[in-house]
Amino acid sequence: MIDVESYQWIGIIHQDNLKENVAFLTPLAFFDDESRTWEPLTWQAHKSCFPNAGKVAWPRGPSEWRSELLYSFRVEPAQGREEFKDSPTYSYYRIAGSPWPSPEGLAQVLDWSTTPRERLVARLSESFTRPCYTKTIYIQHGRQLYGPIPLDSERLRPLAYSNGTTEQTLHVSVCDPPQDEQAILTFQLDNGEELRLLAVEPRAGTEQQDWSPPGVIIKQLIKAHRMLSQVGDDDLGQMRYVLKAFKHALSTQEPSVCPLLPDTVARACLLLQEEEQAIASLAEFSDFLLQLPTVQRQLKAACEEASQQAYEAALQQVRQELTLFRHKQEESIARELEARFAEQRQQLAAGQRQLDRLTHSLKEASDELELYEEEIINKKKEIETQKRLLQKEEAQLQAFEAHFRQRLEELQQQPLEALSQVLADHWLLAASAGRDSRPGSSSDMGSGRGTGPAHPQSAEQLWPELAKAGSGKFIPDPSTLLDLVTVRQAARQHGAKPAAVRLCILALLAGLIPTLSGPVALATLEALSLVLSAGRLCRVAIPLTAMQPLDLFGQLRPTERLFLPASSSLADTVLWAAEHPEQLAIVVLEGLDRLPGAPVYVPLLQQYIALQQRPAARPTPVPLFHPQALPSDDPYRSLAAFRWPGNLLLTATCDDDLHSLPLPKITRGWLVHLDPSQLTLNRNQQQLNGRQERSEIAATDWHRWRLTVNQALVSAASNEASASASSPIVGLLKQTASCFDCSFDEHLLSKAALDPSTGPAASLEEVD
Repeated sequence: MIDVESYQWIGIIHQDNLKENVAFLTPLAFFDDESRTWEPLTWQAHKSCFPNAGKVAWPRGPSEWRSELLYSFRVEPAQGREEFKDSPTYSYYRIAGSPWPSPEGLAQVLDWSTTPRERLVARLSESFTRPCYTKTIYIQHGRQLYGPIPLDSERLRPLAYSNGTTEQTLHVSVCDPPQDEQAILTFQLDNGEELRLLAVEPRAGTEQQDWSPPGVIIKQLIKAHRMLSQVGDDDLGQMRYVLKAFKHALSTQEPSVCPLLPDTVARACLLLQEEEQAIASLAEFSDFLLQLPTVQRQLKAACEEASQQAYEAALQQVRQELTLFRHKQEESIARELEARFAEQRQQLAAGQRQLDRLTHSLKEASDELELYEEEIINKKKEIETQKRLLQKEEAQLQAFEAHFRQRLEELQQQPLEALSQVLADHWLLAASAGRDSRPGSSSDMGSGRGTGPAHPQSAEQLWPELAKAGSGKFIPDPSTLLDLVTVRQAARQHGAKPAAVRLCILALLAGLIPTLSGPVALATLEALSLVLSAGRLCRVAIPLTAMQPLDLFGQLRPTERLFLPASSSLADTVLWAAEHPEQLAIVVLEGLDRLPGAPVYVPLLQQYIALQQRPAARPTPVPLFHPQALPSDDPYRSLAAFRWPGNLLLTATCDDDLHSLPLPKITRGWLVHLDPSQLTLNRNQQQLNGRQERSEIAATDWHRWRLTVNQALVSAASNEASASASSPIVGLLKQTASCFDCSFDEHLLSKAALDPSTGPAASLEEVD
């Protein structure tokens, strides 16, 4: 395993590895200090040395990134986040310090073996298609290397050929490639190119060539011409004379007198020959241009004559062809007309025969039609008679079915009402018998003593989690309450949709009873309690054995003059509400459809409905038991004549299964049916482990908002929007939402709430 932090590396940045705030270098080789050579990194070793992406991260710094350039650098571990370390694009290492571009001792080798040798200088003068990876390059042609060649800052052409460089010579050495295979490093890059780097400077050859630009070569000649002592101050603008004088001086003087390479003189001669050929070609072209007007006139006259002859010949040929075509067309049209006329005569004869047959068939069909018309009239009369009989029977059947259903409901309620009355008489008789059977009953009854009163639960016992979390923050205005931001956290903590919680709030503000079904019904109501009452929620599970309202509160033991509260703590919640009228709490009646509701929970609904219609009135109390059944100091004695507290909000749930019973008629128009199970959030979006944020509404603020809604509903009783609503419940919810400028989506309601056949809310006469 290579210790990547102990070595110096070289690498490049590909164009697609440049990001907004970071660049990624691809490591190519590392420098072995023992052998003093560069060791290339194989592709298989990239992932093991630089997991996971095989790259080294370079965050943005003061230096500018340059793609497609060779860098030398060292690495150190990257300080990244733990959750990103398994990503395939994560880099375990980053640049240590500042990298330095184009390190010394490395030069890119360009293979131009396919280019003719005499074209090497011309190709070098052209700009490269893409930048080189180092600032110095070597040209390989066959078994020879030419270089070194320094490049400009853009690495697109030699420095001597750049636009900003003047009088820059370029002398290259002709040498053989190194025999050592490690001297030239070969890499296969991500973009499919092959990069060859010369890591060892080749042995300089004895031959040198001048690859300078033409202008520089001419200036060298002029400068050398001036240095020759025996050449006088001649006209330097005449290049041929300079070259001739320079050749003469070079043949008569020592080579050291004129410091020029033989290749420079050869290139100058070649340039002068090309110039002479260009001047000769230009002279020939000038002579051609002088003769061009005469040639043009001759060509124009010849073209006009040829065009006239061709036009006359073509016109004559067209006339002949047109005459022949007209003759052929006349013959063809005559033959075609004759054939069509014969065919039409045959068709006319056949049509006459067919018309005769159709006339005979039509006469026979008219005779048969007269016979069938009489039969059809008789059949219609019979069908109309049978239809009237069927409609009469159907109306009778529907009337019988409606009467049967109404009678069946009455028969279902009568035993339950009778049983309720019997039980009330039974408890009263039992209470009287208990008082009479006890020694000194008259004195005990007068003093109100029993076996000892039970103690109701305190708020800390009813809601222990509320005592730990503390009181919630108060919401001062309804717009904040109906904002989805307010209910979102409470809803997500219980896996409910915020829109479902807000719909329950709208129903309570409208004086309706939210009735939920489905697996997340209770979770939605718990989220509702976190928003309205800081989590004060009383769940009352309706037992299948309940026969009277008292069974929801607890059991009365007349012989012992003792009241035992039920496990639902409804009795304790009612006593708490009486002691804390400034705070709200929520009661949930679980399972309205488990049993017939007339003798059990309908009296409680009547109390709540009457309180919603007339908040200032005092509805008739529900007699749960005789006051003398408990001692005078028993706190539960106040439940004998029960009135629904104004600071208790009522909600309910339905089981909605195969054993569910129809709800009583009193509930129509007051229950807002909602199935939030189709609106639940995904579990990975919930915040079940977070701290529960609690809020609550002051009872005085709630009653003030309810009064505002009642006044708006009374003033909008003839509103067209309410009259055109799909059901009375939808109309009430829409008007309540408009009072507080809140959006309302009726698609969240279940089919029972959207049923237009649902009657209006129960009147006060029905409630009382």
